[in-house]
Amino acid sequence: MELPTLPSSDQGRNYTLQERVGSGGFGTVYRGTDSEGNIVAIKKPHPLNGISLEKIRFRLELETILLQRTNHPNFVRHIDHNLEEEPYLVMEYVPETLLNLIQKNTVTQQVIEDYITQIPPVLQQLQKYNIAHCDLRSCNFGYIDGTIKVLDFGLAIPFNGTIFRRFPGDSSYFPPEFFLGMVLPVSDTYFAGKTLETLITGERCPTIKESIASIELYHGLKRLPDSLRKLLVGMIHPHDLKRKKPEELAELAQEAIKTLQHRKVFDFSKFVQYTIPNALDL
Repeated sequence: MELPTLPSSDQGRNYTLQERVGSGGFGTVYRGTDSEGNIVAIKKPHPLNGISLEKIRFRLELETILLQRTNHPNFVRHIDHNLEEEPYLVMEYVPETLLNLIQKNTVTQQVIEDYITQIPPVLQQLQKYNIAHCDLRSCNFGYIDGTIKVLDFGLAIPFNGTIFRRFPGDSSYFPPEFFLGMVLPVSDTYFAGKTLETLITGERCPTIKESIASIELYHGLKRLPDSLRKLLVGMIHPHDLKRKKPEELAELAQEAIKTLQHRKVFDFSKFVQYTIPNALDL
């Protein structure tokens, strides 16, 4: 069967779709190849009812611009795009996501260490370039050779202060201010903290107290070590003013890593199956 070839990109390159690997509210991501056979990720917007092609182009152009700003190892690399008759975005292909690890029960304490170490720089980069990602869920983090990578900017917006906006998606990740229609500089911090909780337990609890209790229950802990407790609370505190800034999180992360390197805190061998609801994360 002949595989579909896309119209030439803005750089005059040709790409062929291979297989669908994911889908979200705005578009579908495919594994594809360029004319030299290199594997790439190709995102094509959905043909949305009532949405003009011009608006679809605008949204993809915005995503392209924001992705190009983040030239950093913890962000997927922009390769190419087409914003004309059949818009698409070409990015670095990352075959594994944190959600994949959760679903396959292959999360380890090393994965937790990698995430804790690298999430402060991710948040620093987003704030440095005035970007509110608004969707830092487990399905939007790639994981390759010990490196986490933010994969999707479909809901990301330029950001210079408080923004009022409604968002679609899985509300179990939402910071409290989202329910008021507000996006704040530390909203992404809350998302990232909920992803950490999901990595550790496979679920997301409505309160900090329940989150910590769930971690202690799943891993047979009498008490979650203080360094990890402070880190988690600093990320998912319901009051935005009590969430830590990226540079403060980096210090808390260092202390948490010392704890994890000194002892085995998370015992994933006790897990029979994660309880994460797949439909909410895809």
